[in-house]
Amino acid sequence: MKKLQELFENVNVSFLTSASKISQCPESEITEYALLGRSNVGKSSLLNHIFSAKALVKVSRQPGKTRLINFFRLNDEINFVDLPGYGYAKMSHSDRDSMGAMIRDYCENRPNLKGVIWLLDFRREEGTDLDRGAAAWLASLGIPVFVILTKSDKLNQKELAANLKSIRETYKFPEEVPVIPYTTTRDKSRDIFWNRFNDWVNQKLN
Repeated sequence: MKKLQELFENVNVSFLTSASKISQCPESEITEYALLGRSNVGKSSLLNHIFSAKALVKVSRQPGKTRLINFFRLNDEINFVDLPGYGYAKMSHSDRDSMGAMIRDYCENRPNLKGVIWLLDFRREEGTDLDRGAAAWLASLGIPVFVILTKSDKLNQKELAANLKSIRETYKFPEEVPVIPYTTTRDKSRDIFWNRFNDWVNQKLN
């Protein structure tokens, strides 16, 4: 595989397909990285921003709109997979159970899944019960994790440093797990993401 940064410099990303269950997922020959996070944490906005594509993914102000597994193909080399958000309180219990089962089935049984890009709200340094549960579950699966702390523009410099330390302690992330602040309001976040993500893939996943 080419360096991911080289892929990004000549990016050709497109929507591939959606699936409501793992049997509907595309053939499992291409490496995949999945985006995981609570509802409204910013997965759709992140995808649009890292690919400099304003309308690649529809962004909704109402949480819980992503209810399928959505696949995006990057330069015919890798797939980025947008998983449904978890934890939307206003969703029915049956819908929440269905979303949870879909996420678990994909992450536990997709053979070409090489890592999870896990989004956390930077403002919630103490975490939530669902997020802490997700951390334990991911650790039990042994899936490499790349952590993105969204909405970093909402914090001042003192809060950024304090919350970053608290989040590492709360989730017990080892030093080798990348944990990066991100804001879709600054292009610098995109550059940092691709540099760190490329290093992570080369060091841990190949």
